[in-house]
Amino acid sequence: MFNKGDNFLIGDFSATVGTTTAGLLAYTTNIALPGNQFPNQDAAYLVAAENNSTATDVTIIAYNKHDGFGLYSTNQWAELTRWTVEKTSSTTLGTIKDALVQGWLLGSGGRLGVSNISTGSSDLNAVCHFRVRRV
Repeated sequence: MFNKGDNFLIGDFSATVGTTTAGLLAYTTNIALPGNQFPNQDAAYLVAAENNSTATDVTIIAYNKHDGFGLYSTNQWAELTRWTVEKTSSTTLGTIKDALVQGWLLGSGGRLGVSNISTGSSDLNAVCHFRVRRV
């Protein structure tokens, strides 16, 4: 973790999603992030997501991890929020969309789920980059 001014950089991450060649179905890639970044503070995170695909929009989902409790002894992932990052029209500049995520990474950890929206073609892969900061 790096201190950059008043914000704390949690990290830069990348993921590739797309269609499978066999079924041409969308699939999801998950990026795991550590929990308890700032356990004593009301944490808010600015997530900048860049979609470099010219073929498909992507959906980004922020999840919180919950260690097993209640009826279940296994860990579970709870969706906190989701947003869409549209495809880019330029091969040299991706589309970036920011989201402010409140209450994320306070528990046992979290993850970003990345899923392409379009299906049915073998060229619908998307490379996405993320920058996560605590604000």
